Amino acid sequence: MHRYARATLSFLLLLLAPECLAQGASGLDLGGGMVANGEAERYLRALQLLGEVPLHPVGIRPWTRLELRALTPTKTHPWATRFTLSDTGRQQTRLTILRPSLGAAWNSSRPDVASSGGVWFGRGVTVDGSAGVRLGTGVLDVQVAPMMFWAQNQGFALAPNGLTGNGALRDARFPGVIDAPQRFGTSGYGRVDAGNSRIAVETRIVSAGFSTAPLAWGPARDEPLVVGPNGGGFSHLYVGSGEPWPIYIGHVHWKLLAGRLEQSAWSPEETGNRSRFASATVFTFEPRGIRGVEAGVVRFQHRTWYPGVATLRNALRPFTGILSDPANNVNTGGENGYASVFVRWAAAPAGFEVYGEYGREDYAGNTRWLLQKPDDLGNLLLGFQKAWRLSANVVRVLRAELVNAELSSNERGQRGFETPQPPYLHSSPVAQGHTVNGLFLGSATAYGGAGWRLATDSYTAQGRRSVVVERRLLKDWLPVAPTAAGRAPEVQYGARYEALRFGKKGRELSASAGLSWTLNRNTVRHDDSVNLQASLRWRGW
Repeated sequence: MHRYARATLSFLLLLLAPECLAQGASGLDLGGGMVANGEAERYLRALQLLGEVPLHPVGIRPWTRLELRALTPTKTHPWATRFTLSDTGRQQTRLTILRPSLGAAWNSSRPDVASSGGVWFGRGVTVDGSAGVRLGTGVLDVQVAPMMFWAQNQGFALAPNGLTGNGALRDARFPGVIDAPQRFGTSGYGRVDAGNSRIAVETRIVSAGFSTAPLAWGPARDEPLVVGPNGGGFSHLYVGSGEPWPIYIGHVHWKLLAGRLEQSAWSPEETGNRSRFASATVFTFEPRGIRGVEAGVVRFQHRTWYPGVATLRNALRPFTGILSDPANNVNTGGENGYASVFVRWAAAPAGFEVYGEYGREDYAGNTRWLLQKPDDLGNLLLGFQKAWRLSANVVRVLRAELVNAELSSNERGQRGFETPQPPYLHSSPVAQGHTVNGLFLGSATAYGGAGWRLATDSYTAQGRRSVVVERRLLKDWLPVAPTAAGRAPEVQYGARYEALRFGKKGRELSASAGLSWTLNRNTVRHDDSVNLQASLRWRGW
C-alpha cells in the first residue's frame, strides 16, 4: 500500500475511534491550544471590536493559554453555548483528547492559489486530517496534534519556465531562486508532519518552549506579509513575554524564535544546503493613554543550514544592523531576510478596526540609499473590519484586505530589472526563498503582485455564514516569452460561500462552494479558464 494511503488509513482509524477515548473540549478548532487564524481566534477578534472581549494585541499569534484569561467573552454572545476557553490559568494535571478534524476539498481545473495550515490543495480531490492529545499541569502545556494531507494532484497546463523534466514543475517566473512549485510532482502528493504541536512553559512574565504550530505575526487576518499560517508551521524554539509587559509609556509584547526550514522535492536547490536556519523576532507596543492602538515590527532571517549553525549569535541575528555589511558578516551571500512594520487601531466598542503592514526585503545597501528610497522593494498591506450586532444572537462582520507588492516601473529601471520583482526571492546559496516545504511563509497574494479580498461573516447560535469575493494578480510575465508576444497579465477573480453548522456533542460541519475565473491563463492573452471549488469538513467525535 502507498505510504500516503497507509497514513490516511491510520488517521481515519484514529478519527473514528470509540467515544470511550474521552471527548475533548467542545470549543472550536481542535479544542486545545489556540490555532493561528482559526475559528476561535477570528471570532474573538470580532468580539473585541464590540467591547465584549477586552482589547488585546493581535501582532503575536496564536495567543497563549495565559493570554486567553483576558479574552474570555461574556455569556451573551451568539456562540455562548459552544465557545469555551478552558485551561486559561495555572492548571492541575489534565489529559485531553483533542477534537479530530477531517476535511476534503476539490478543484475542477487547477490548484488553489492559497494553502491553509500547510495543506496544498491541488487539482482534483485533497483530503486532510488532524487529531491528538493535550496535557496540562501547572505552568507546563504539552500538545501533540499531527496533521496529514494527500492531494490527488491531477495534471493541468503549466506555465513554461524554460526548464524541462522536474524543473518544469518549479515556479513559472523565478524557477532558480524560490521553492514555490506550480505542481508538486506528477502523481498523488501528500505529507505528514507534527502539525499544531508544542511543549511550552508559560508564566505571566515569560513563555518559552518548542513548537511546530503555524504562526501569524502582524495585524493581517488573511495575508500577513512576513509570517502567516498558510504555509504551515516549522520546528522552532522560542522565548518571549508571557503576557504584554507593562512599562511606564505603555505595554510591550515580544517573541524570539530560532528554527529549521525545509524545502520541497522540487526546490531549485537540488544538492546540499537543502535546509535553512531561521531566526525571527516580533515586537508589539501599545502606547499609554491611546486606547486600541498597537504598533510593531517583525524581522525574519534565513541562513544556510550547516553543522554548528544553531548558535546564540545566529539566533540573535534579527537584532543586528539593517544595512549591508559583508565585512562584518552581516548580509553575506549565505543569508537573506525580510522585515515589516505594522500598526492597528481598534475602536471598541464602536466595532471598527483598521490596520496596515509595510514590508520590504531586508538590508539597504547603505544609509544614503535607505534615506533616498525607503520604499525600495517595499510591499503594502491594508485592511479593516467592521462588526455590529443585528440582534442579541447575531453578529455581522464586514472585512477587507488589500495587498500591493509590485515594484514600480521607475524602480525597476534604476535597479536594472527588466521585469517586476516580487518579494520573497532569495539568491544562491539560500535559493528556496521565503518558503517552507514549497509554500509561502508570508502572503501568496503578495508574491503574485497584488490583490484584494472583500467578505462578510454572519455569526449566529447555529454557526457561521460567509461570502467572499476576491481578486489576485497571479503572473505578469514569463521568462520564456516577452509580453509583446501575445502575453498579458494572468488575473484571477473568485467568489465563494462558506457555512459552518454546529451539531450535537461538540460536533460541527463546515462546507464551501466557489468559482474562480482566470483571465490570460499562464499569461496567454484571451486564454481564460474557470475553476469550480468545493470543500467539506467535519470536527468532533
